[in-house]
Amino acid sequence: MLIVRFNHSGSATGGVAEPIRVGSEYQEELRRYLVGEVEFPENAACVIYISTSQTPPLSAGYPDSLQDGSVSIHRFYVPGVWFLLVFGDLTDDQRKMCILRSVNHPLCLLVHGDALAHSICFNLSMTNKQL
Repeated sequence: MLIVRFNHSGSATGGVAEPIRVGSEYQEELRRYLVGEVEFPENAACVIYISTSQTPPLSAGYPDSLQDGSVSIHRFYVPGVWFLLVFGDLTDDQRKMCILRSVNHPLCLLVHGDALAHSICFNLSMTNKQL
């Protein structure tokens, strides 16, 4: 089983790394899962997207967080793979995409995800040039 520890985000400008905040209502459930006390939380999904590109961006990204309505998304990127930890009011489809809970343990193919990784890396490199 793959366990990804989402614990720090940072800034490409040399700032202090800040912890990812999963929210107090999810933090204890996730902690108890990681130490083997409970099953993976029902209101969470761990989703892995694999690039379909022959040459994915050779970069990695700091973990970051997004809010999409009632769903919190915590993610990071390594070459060719996006890791997402999603919490909140999940749809049935989002639950089915969870590699830990779904009976099929899906790995999702990400057709246009490399463009996002390229964009993030480009923006970070432009920010660093301004320093």
